[in-house]
Amino acid sequence: MSLPLIFKRGYVVRALPRQPDPLKASPRAKTWTVAPGVTFTHNPPPSVPSPFSLTSAPASPLLALGPRTRTTEPSTINELLLPPRLHRPPKARVALTDGQVAEIRKLRAHNQKPYMLAKQFGVSEDYIRLLAPLKRSQRIGAIAKARAKEEREDWGFRKRVIRAIREKRKDFWSLAPRK
Repeated sequence: MSLPLIFKRGYVVRALPRQPDPLKASPRAKTWTVAPGVTFTHNPPPSVPSPFSLTSAPASPLLALGPRTRTTEPSTINELLLPPRLHRPPKARVALTDGQVAEIRKLRAHNQKPYMLAKQFGVSEDYIRLLAPLKRSQRIGAIAKARAKEEREDWGFRKRVIRAIREKRKDFWSLAPRK
C-alpha cells in the first residue's frame, strides 16, 4: 500500500498586474458593433506609411487605378470591410434597332474597323465584334497570307515533304467511310 504524496507550496504566488487591452487604450482605435455581442475594432498603424509601401503606393499601375479616394470616415461597417472597386461602372446600354444592326453588319463586311463603328453607334467594340463577326478569310487578311507565303519559301526539303504528306492524308479523311 502506497502513501499519498502531499505537495505543499512553500512560497506565495503573486498575481501579475493585468496589462490594459491595447485596442481599448488606443485613442485612434474605432470600434463598431456588428451584431449583438460582436464588435469590430480598427486600429490604424502608429507610424506614417513608408513611401516604399506596396499598400499605400502600389508598384503596379493596375492597382493604382482602382482604390476609391475616401475623404470621410466610413459610414457603415460594410463600407470598411469591402475591398476597393477596381473597375469602372459599365456604360449605359444603347438599344440598337434592326436597321442599325443590319447597317453595322454591312459596314463590318466592308472591312470597317470595329472601333469606328463602336464610336459611331455608341456601343463597345466587343459588342460590334459579337454582332458582326468577320469571315476567316477577312480576319487573316492579305498581309498575313503574304507573310505565310514568305515563311513557306524558307522551309527545307523535309518540312515541305512532311506538310505535303499531311495534306494528302487530310484529303483521304473525307473519302473514308463513316461508321
